Amino acid sequence: MTLLYVPVYPIKNRYPEEWLPEFLREFGEHDIHHIMIDGEAFDTEASLFENVTKKKHDLFTSLEIGARWEINQIRNMICNFENIKDGSTILFTDIDFPGFCLPFAQLFKLAKPNIKLYGYLHAGSYCNGDIFSNTPGKWESEMATLKIFDGVFVGSEYHKELLQVTFGPDVACNVHVVGAPFYGWELDESVDPEYDVVYTSRIDSQDDGSDFMDVVESLPHIEFVCTSKPPRKYDNLTHIPVSNREEYHSVLQRGRVYLNMAKEGTFGYGAVEAVYAGLIAIVPDEYAYPEVLKKGCIKYQKDSQIIDCIREALMICDSSGIVVVNEMQELAELDRWKETIPKMLEIMGYKK
Repeated sequence: MTLLYVPVYPIKNRYPEEWLPEFLREFGEHDIHHIMIDGEAFDTEASLFENVTKKKHDLFTSLEIGARWEINQIRNMICNFENIKDGSTILFTDIDFPGFCLPFAQLFKLAKPNIKLYGYLHAGSYCNGDIFSNTPGKWESEMATLKIFDGVFVGSEYHKELLQVTFGPDVACNVHVVGAPFYGWELDESVDPEYDVVYTSRIDSQDDGSDFMDVVESLPHIEFVCTSKPPRKYDNLTHIPVSNREEYHSVLQRGRVYLNMAKEGTFGYGAVEAVYAGLIAIVPDEYAYPEVLKKGCIKYQKDSQIIDCIREALMICDSSGIVVVNEMQELAELDRWKETIPKMLEIMGYKK
């Protein structure tokens, strides 16, 4: 049974970049015959977008790059159309981005009704704080996706319940909670924490940077570090831009406490990574966080509690880091996210 793997655009320094090799490795371990439909095979025609006006968007990546990736995926999919036989399965790892996924899914169901369609649904218009929450027609496309796909994967029970409330239990009956793939990395135990609070969220319209800046201003004697460029400068705030995952991990390990002020999310990767690195994570007591990080973190119910949470976390931090690393990883049960992809494969009918 052939599996066509349609990966999400591997956004640099974000979790989609790590998903691609992790899925391929799991396919190999499960001995699954697969064809990858990526967006790089035909990416030699740079002139396709040379006349597009470059402009900044409040998105993970530029619209131009995302569109080019998906256009190339369409070409790749067309080239592999004959390889899609009865009994084949197609796995889209992003059915939220309003690209070619839904139109192709509709065509497949018409032309090849005996194939199975599965996809991972990230945060979307059904999440109030998502960037697509007020996009006209986005709700309708998500409704159509839920009706067409044989199975939809989400990161938490919170997302599944939200889908059922938004679209109705009959429409969202094929939603499966699988978490999100997370395998960790090799920690550098020689690194000593030098910053009190690490903030790695994007400072833009989705993760309200103004709230974070207010926290920095309220705690002038606490050292903060952020990876996104802050709108204002403070003596107790250091900006460290990162260009790759190794640099990002290094910043995490140099902190004691991780602060998350996101209003919405697909899973809570930043907090999971921070706990893995031995930081005490401070996260909202809502969205997916209560189930993704049941223990090993400090949760706040309203923003006014963040200041006290930071002070509490710093009091219980172990400055050496290594004791906290072991305790945090065990408390948070981070190994369970290594089972995300195997769980998806089992639901799709693939077993070791």
